[in-house]
Amino acid sequence: MTLSHVSRRHVLGGMTALSLGALLPGVSASAQSATPDDNADEAFPVTIPHVYGETVIAEEPKRVVTLSWINQDVVISLGVIPVGMPFNAWGGDEEGYLPWTREAIGDNPAPVLFDDSVEIPFETIIDLEPDVIIGVFSAISQDEYNTLSAIAPTVAYPEVPFGTSWQDTTRIIGQILGKADEAEELLKSTEDLIAHSAVEYPQIKDKTFTYASVNGSESVNVYTVIDVRVQLMTSMGMKPSPFSESLEIGDDRTAYFVGLSFERVNEIDGDLLIMWFANQDDADALAEMPVMKSLPFFQNGTFVPVVGEPYVMASSAPSPLSIPYMLDEYVPQIAAAADNVPE
Repeated sequence: MTLSHVSRRHVLGGMTALSLGALLPGVSASAQSATPDDNADEAFPVTIPHVYGETVIAEEPKRVVTLSWINQDVVISLGVIPVGMPFNAWGGDEEGYLPWTREAIGDNPAPVLFDDSVEIPFETIIDLEPDVIIGVFSAISQDEYNTLSAIAPTVAYPEVPFGTSWQDTTRIIGQILGKADEAEELLKSTEDLIAHSAVEYPQIKDKTFTYASVNGSESVNVYTVIDVRVQLMTSMGMKPSPFSESLEIGDDRTAYFVGLSFERVNEIDGDLLIMWFANQDDADALAEMPVMKSLPFFQNGTFVPVVGEPYVMASSAPSPLSIPYMLDEYVPQIAAAADNVPE
């Protein structure tokens, strides 16, 4: 399976009480857009390798444009407000902001929001006069990369479309912005938060899981081990199920999910079955399907429905901003199902 272009909506088809500012050293509601860093000059020029070659960032970028998901959250977490970033129709408010992103931007000048879910709006990006275009977590094609690179230095994903972990995304963007040390601090504080949650709920450790979503009325999408959802669960000390590990990711390592007909859902194994839904009605409808009701997950309480667009977005596109937003709900929900795993 080779991806020349995959829309952000296709990937989806396939507030905690804590203060973000106190939790993550790089995040503040008063973060300033493109604030010069006295030490940044020492970090440049920097060369960033990616799937289409290398991109040289000659000096500290002041005007940053981000594409896809996750990238804008990392940029904002590092104290820079993008001049342009995607509009989030799915999970966002009426103005296109995800809740954790809006909170982190605060009263700073608002970015220009654009829709890149189907195609990249090149003219809008030209008008933004960016110093750098960031698509570290994305699936931009070679042609799109070539066009973007003619506008400004552009960094594509390092290897796998929509497969860059939030950790690698954070590190790479830290290098792009001349904030590598701050990125490592941000990474550590977020990983510490995840580890603390895992310690608080020891029953999830070593539990096996399959992560899936509904794909129309005839099949489900089962996420493979390269998917960021699966990676996040693994970072909590859980393990992909044998069935998940058996799924082919392809020679080019682009298959982040595999379609499975309802006739074959009995092949899904593991201690827990986790699935996301846009709303409760969709979750209830699936749970009432005879073929699903017959599965042990639905019979013994080891089915975990992740319901609601913002909650789904936070756990499907984990970032240093979204992880604190959803973790206090996510981990207890998984732990409650883990308590029901038969001995």
